[in-house]
Amino acid sequence: QDKQPVTNIFFFQAEDGIRDFCLSRGLGDVYKRQVLRDSGFNVDNLGFLYVNDHLQVPNHPDIFGGGDCINMQSFTSFPPKAGVYAVRAGPIIANNILAAISGDSTKLQKYVPQQEFLSLLATGDGKSIGQKFGISYYSNWVWQMKDYIDLSFMNMFDPNLIFKRNETSSFRRKEPEELENLADKQESQREREKAYNYSVEEAARRLMDWRSNDLSFKDRMFIVERMGMQSDFKQQVISKVQSTLPIL
Repeated sequence: QDKQPVTNIFFFQAEDGIRDFCLSRGLGDVYKRQVLRDSGFNVDNLGFLYVNDHLQVPNHPDIFGGGDCINMQSFTSFPPKAGVYAVRAGPIIANNILAAISGDSTKLQKYVPQQEFLSLLATGDGKSIGQKFGISYYSNWVWQMKDYIDLSFMNMFDPNLIFKRNETSSFRRKEPEELENLADKQESQREREKAYNYSVEEAARRLMDWRSNDLSFKDRMFIVERMGMQSDFKQQVISKVQSTLPIL
């Protein structure tokens, strides 16, 4: 008997208040988990939807879940409820929905959540709190980094930029803002190269220098990036930071 493709696909995606404009994060999550409890699907004791490694609901392979509303069967309490996991799961879910529509399960991709992520919280005073690798930061450079990351992400969905990226750029005159962006990219590359050549001591000093305003946020951002790429460097920087903190 020929395999029949699925005809109904549902995508549950819990948001964190960006779309729940009138709801707090907690209230929005409680409401959505109650909906899932009442759905008859397999949920945990808190009402989060169980999914497998393909982000499919067990016994319902035509239903997918991602973001804050899920718990993965492969993990006991992971991934955490953070936006980065929803963003990274999106392309996997998109691929797997198409695979489900085609009826070809061999095209299903597994979602492997990352182990660590950068946490950023604006404090309303021109500064932000950041945390990664067990190190916390609080400074105006953390706010600048958060603003840069947020705007870079939102620009991906700007219709004007999307259309520009789809144009044939080799046969048209470069706009002034594009030349400026090229200069910014070149400057960023120079800062990345500097950060990847810092000693452990210099990297730790720059990360914890929250008073100085003369250091670029990208300088620190690339140090954190390097820590994610080089495990020995990461452990050495963490040890150096810990050794300089006062004992309370």
